Amino acid sequence: MEFQSRVLGSLFFLGCLSCAESQTGAAAACATADRAALLGFKAQISKDTTGAMATWVGDDCCGGGWEGRPDSGGGDDPESISQLHNLWNLNLSRNQLTNPLPDEALFDKGLMSILSIDLSYSGLSFGMIPSWIRTRPLYDVHLAGCNLQGALPNFTLPGSLRSIDLSSNYFKTGIQFFLQGMISLETAKISNNLLHSDISFIRLPDQISFVDLHSNHLSGILSNDKGRLLEVVDLSQNQISGSIPEFNAGHNPKVLKLARNKISGQIPSSISNLEKLQKLDISRNKIAGTIPITLGKMVGLQWIDLSVNEIVGKIPSSLLEIKGLRYANFRANKLCGEIPQGRPVTVFPAAAYAHNLCLCGKPLPPCREE
Repeated sequence: MEFQSRVLGSLFFLGCLSCAESQTGAAAACATADRAALLGFKAQISKDTTGAMATWVGDDCCGGGWEGRPDSGGGDDPESISQLHNLWNLNLSRNQLTNPLPDEALFDKGLMSILSIDLSYSGLSFGMIPSWIRTRPLYDVHLAGCNLQGALPNFTLPGSLRSIDLSSNYFKTGIQFFLQGMISLETAKISNNLLHSDISFIRLPDQISFVDLHSNHLSGILSNDKGRLLEVVDLSQNQISGSIPEFNAGHNPKVLKLARNKISGQIPSSISNLEKLQKLDISRNKIAGTIPITLGKMVGLQWIDLSVNEIVGKIPSSLLEIKGLRYANFRANKLCGEIPQGRPVTVFPAAAYAHNLCLCGKPLPPCREE
């Protein structure tokens, strides 16, 4: 069977071979078996488009200058990968691999030191996460765009995982308790799937800081009882309804993205309790009411999008206090009155204020004198 690829990114991380240190602290040359496996891999690649493998000479594949990101243009099955027993990090991401990896049994027995796997957008199509990935104590599993389907699977040793990326697949069910046992997890990306669930049923590990579930079919009502360590939350482009909850002190996300849902109600004045918030996107919902004056207390805010809602009243002058604001969009609401005159509010283009009831003042035409 032929292993065909037209590489778009890094194919292989040589730099993550576990090279033992001597008692004096000096790095030892890589194991003979690892060197043989790498040279076997090199022999099976018909075209190295970057020339990185030209450096794969000599005895020391750890400290001898062997470059770690060769790109291949095709070759036979790289069964030698499974023989790299000291490999920590396997990265085959962003390639155009047209055939499957070698027999799964080879990987079940090999790669005994593997800690991190990235096969995202590699062209590989698994259908389900292979057992040699699900049954290992891995730190990082990145399998975005691998044609994974059905229910999210159970990992045998979930407690070791620090990051997982299963975005751009076809998972439909299983999100409710999928992350709960991953007690070391910091980052979870499961966006752009077909997941159905009420978000109130999704259990998150306490220490998680980054959750991206955008572009699924999640429903339910927002609450503020999720992890207080969350820094990035992306639930945009789902079917979430209800209103934005009140925020208590102690919730400190830096990024909150709720765009393209069915959220109604008003923006709570307690949003100012999100003192560390840098990016807020609640565009394309059904949010009404006025923009709270307290929004001006969020001096760390850099990016805000309130566009395509049903917000009424004026743009509060308190926004002039947000000196670091770099992007703002109020388009397509029901706002009226003079735009606060001063930086940073007046530096945004007129398009950011278009399609409202009667906004006026720079950057729009001046207000009419009564």
